[in-house]
Amino acid sequence: MKSPRRIALVLREAPVGLIGGVERFTLSLAGAWRSLGLDAFVVGAVSADQALSTVLDKVPVHGLPATEDLAPLRALLAGCERVVVQQWDAFTPELVPLLATEQRVQLWLHDHSTNCARSFRHAPPAGEACPRTLHSAMSHAVCARCVRPLVPNHPDLPAALDLPAALAQRAVQADKALRGAHTLLAPSRSHAHALQQLHTGIAVRVVEPGVAREYCVPVAPALANDAPLRVLHSGNHSSEKGTCDLAAALQLAAPHQATLVLAGRATEQGLLERLRLLAPAIALEVHGPYEPHTLVPIAASCDLAVFPSRLEESYGLAAAECGRLGLELVVSDRGALPERVQHDPAAIVPSGDVAALAERLRLAVTHKRRGQTRRGVHSRARSIEDTALELSRDS
Repeated sequence: MKSPRRIALVLREAPVGLIGGVERFTLSLAGAWRSLGLDAFVVGAVSADQALSTVLDKVPVHGLPATEDLAPLRALLAGCERVVVQQWDAFTPELVPLLATEQRVQLWLHDHSTNCARSFRHAPPAGEACPRTLHSAMSHAVCARCVRPLVPNHPDLPAALDLPAALAQRAVQADKALRGAHTLLAPSRSHAHALQQLHTGIAVRVVEPGVAREYCVPVAPALANDAPLRVLHSGNHSSEKGTCDLAAALQLAAPHQATLVLAGRATEQGLLERLRLLAPAIALEVHGPYEPHTLVPIAASCDLAVFPSRLEESYGLAAAECGRLGLELVVSDRGALPERVQHDPAAIVPSGDVAALAERLRLAVTHKRRGQTRRGVHSRARSIEDTALELSRDS
C-alpha cells in the first residue's frame, strides 16, 4: 500500500503556549491536509532543554532545539515531499536556501518580515516614510530609527549593536531566502505586489489562507433596531491596529448609544485604560482571547465589525472571519484590508482618520434605527479546507 504524501510545516517557534495567527493557521492547514489523507506535521524551534513531540488539534507537533546543529531537523524532514516554511528565518536565516538544495521548499510570506524588522511596516518616525528599496544605506538608517526604540526590550538586538549594519545584513539574508525557495506564497494580491516592489524580480503566488470551518455558517442575530449599536473589534488590539481610533470615533459618533466589543488580546500595555479615557460615553465589553466556537456567539450579538488598522496588513484574518460570519465590515485602506470587503467604497475609511470613521459609524447607527442592515455583503472569504485542497494538488 502506498504511503501517504509527507509534508512538513516549519515555524519559527513550536506552537505551544501562546499561539498567534501564523501558528493557528499552520495547525489548521496541517489538520486540513491530514483530513485529505496527507501525512502533514508541524515542527518549530524550542529552547535547548525543551525538545518535544506531541499532538495538537490532531496534528503531530515537534519542537527541536534552536541551535546551529540542523542535523536533527534535516533528519525529521528527510523523505518529505514538500517543506512549507512559514517564516523565512525559522531556526536560522539560512534555512530556506539550505533545504532547497535537497527538497522542494514553499515559503509563505505572511507579513513584511523579509523587509521590515517589525514585520508590518509600522509608521516610521515623523516626516519619514517606509523605504521603497532595501539596498541603500539611507533605507537602513530609516529602518534603524524606527526599530531603535524597541532595542532595549528586544532580546535579539543589544543596545550596542550597529543597527543599520545589522538591518542591512538581515535584508540580504531575507532576500536570499526568497530567491532560494521553489515557490513563494502570499495571502493577498496587495501583499504580493508590495513584496515584488521591494524584492524585484521575484514571482509570488497569491493563495488566500482561508478561515476555519466554524466561521463558514453565517450567524443570524436578532438585534432590536432601537438597541445600542454593538461594534465588534476582534484579533489583536493596539493603537497601531486602530483600536484607539475606533474608540475615539465611537465617542464622536454615538455617545451613550454604542458598545465596543473587544474579542482577542491587547498587545499594548495599558490599552483598556486608554480606551476608557478616549471613549467615556461608550460601553466597553471585553472577552479576551477566543476560539472559533467562542467568537461565533459574540459575533451574533453585534451589528458590524470594524478594523481601522494603521498597519500594512498582509491579509486581515480577523476581518475575513467576521465577514464570513455575515457581519458587515468597515476597514481602513491599509494593505490588504480593502480586499476583505471586495473594495466596497462604503466599507473603507482612510487609516488614522477618526472623523471619517466617526461619520461612517453615524451612518451605521442610522441604518440600524431604520432596520437597513447590510449583513452578508462581505462574506466571500474561502475556508481553510479550500486552501488545503488547492495546495494539495501541487506536485
